[in-house]
Amino acid sequence: MVDAIGTAVNLEKFLSGGKDPAIIDAMSDCQSDGLVYRTELRPHRSNTVKGVHTLMWVMAIVWVPVAGMFVALGAWPVLPLMGIEVLLLYGLLRLNLRRGREVETIAVTARELTVERIDHWGRRNAWTFQPQWLQIRVDESRGRGARLVLRSHGRSIAIGRFLTLDEKLKMAERLKSVLADLRQPDFSGARA
Repeated sequence: MVDAIGTAVNLEKFLSGGKDPAIIDAMSDCQSDGLVYRTELRPHRSNTVKGVHTLMWVMAIVWVPVAGMFVALGAWPVLPLMGIEVLLLYGLLRLNLRRGREVETIAVTARELTVERIDHWGRRNAWTFQPQWLQIRVDESRGRGARLVLRSHGRSIAIGRFLTLDEKLKMAERLKSVLADLRQPDFSGARA
């Protein structure tokens, strides 16, 4: 089965021409290499490096006169503390952008389901499961920290940590559908 729809999370966005930043399906030339389904999961980041730099310049324009006023009033220790705050804020914003580089690729063939994760530092990890035995669950018992878990033969992995609960549920249903099609092939078009 080849998924030609193009999105696993939001069919309405696909049909309207929009793209969901969290999940991107790529199914153009999948039949040639035996690939049944493939999707990429990416965290959504609304900011860019240019946006972070613009924000920092605006903050500098506001904070430098304020710090100068404190120095003129004799409260000079405020100046280095404000500088440390600005540098800390810049570092955290850049770390947030870097975390947006994380990618999880899920590929399904008739023989295996592979999850490849590239973290924000560029480290690559891969896990392989047999699709015939794979269980897919969304563990909602943790409230906001719900997990989408793939489990088989005593091994498990949580995927899509950055997805919302709704996106996790839709991704789980999509994967269950793909695996169900693999487990029960359609022979109606076969010749007798």
